[in-house]
Amino acid sequence: SGGQTPPVKASAVPSVIPGASCDSGMLSFILEQKYLNAMPLYRLEENFSQMNIDISRTSMARWAIQSADFLGDLAFEIKKYILSQNALHADETTIQVLHEPGKKAQTNSYMWMICSPENTHPAVWFQYERGRAGVYAKSLLEDFSGLIHIDGYDGYNNAISENKATRLGCWAHVRRKFVIAKKDGSGANKYKTLSIKFLDLIQKLFKNEAEFKSGIFEKSEERLVIYRKEHSKPIIDQIKTMLDDARIRMPMKNSLGDALIYLHNEWPYLIRFLDHGAASLSNNRIENHVRPFAIGRKNWLFADTTKGADASAILYTVIATAKANGLSVRAYLKKIFSELPGIYASQKSKVDLTPFLPWNCTDCLKPQQK
Repeated sequence: SGGQTPPVKASAVPSVIPGASCDSGMLSFILEQKYLNAMPLYRLEENFSQMNIDISRTSMARWAIQSADFLGDLAFEIKKYILSQNALHADETTIQVLHEPGKKAQTNSYMWMICSPENTHPAVWFQYERGRAGVYAKSLLEDFSGLIHIDGYDGYNNAISENKATRLGCWAHVRRKFVIAKKDGSGANKYKTLSIKFLDLIQKLFKNEAEFKSGIFEKSEERLVIYRKEHSKPIIDQIKTMLDDARIRMPMKNSLGDALIYLHNEWPYLIRFLDHGAASLSNNRIENHVRPFAIGRKNWLFADTTKGADASAILYTVIATAKANGLSVRAYLKKIFSELPGIYASQKSKVDLTPFLPWNCTDCLKPQQK
């Protein structure tokens, strides 16, 4: 009695990176700048220095990897959602990894991607792999057996065949090749005229899709199949007749020939949209995710290690999906980094991450989206 009460040590507050000098707000800002705004860490380090804030790019790179470790389960829930749909879009693009075992620094590795189809929550999954072989497509697609939209790369074929999935082609890619042929100044006028004819018919296919979406009738997959058979099948028949005739009459060693060969080779996959209401006419949905990654790649040029490339894949998955759902990326990351550590610390069983999936975080919507 009469003695002083011994000091009580406060419990450590759970955090994404225990002991780090950055809070959830700063961490969210750094990841937003790097993975949404494509700012290289060296430039971010310089910007901080101008504000008399001493944060090295080494620290930020380490924090990014630790953040990816924390967000891994959430990212895998996004992939699980994509694979639960009856259709998806797939693509792949190069990434350079400097310190990749057994490979020269200049050798390309690949970032593989899948995304959800129309009429679902927007979701995209990034997956870093050492190469472009079919084994990586199998890892990407797992056991998915639905419709798979791709751009013409046959590396997916074995996985599609093993999974008994259905491959679909991309009419937007066909259109681009005929646009190139139309602009090719080395071709005769008859080549340009034929390219325009193909483009007009292809444009009618896209116009039909738009008219169906804007129409007042029922918007079911079954009704779309009926609509396509009635309105788009006759156009497909015209394109096939023109294709068969052109391949006999036209020389193949020019840009028009390239377009005709691509159309011929992809034909079985291009016409399958007629039979599947869940199918899209193009693979543009995944390309809308590839494009920002490619722009960022021009700025940061390469990943230093395979661990860094894996971390980037996780962070791109979470951030690109948040953006696609109209969220403020910084607000979303801050919410996750502020709330999830405590939940992980207090629950011994597996945490249900459903409330933290981007399409469920409406409190993080950008103002114009609310």
